[in-house]
Amino acid sequence: MHRGPLLAYLLADPELSLQSILVTSKIMGRSKTAVYVGLVAVFSTLAGYLFGAFLATV
Repeated sequence: MHRGPLLAYLLADPELSLQSILVTSKIMGRSKTAVYVGLVAVFSTLAGYLFGAFLATV
């Protein structure tokens, strides 16, 4: 597996597991949890993409 997608997976996996989403939903509410999950997904994907692009140039 390439390092960019691996980094994105390792960043997002603990935060986007079903158990952590359910616990976060109980604490923060549904709408804030949806925003949180969306931000984690977007920024971990972006970090993985940028990291993979950086490694491709080096």
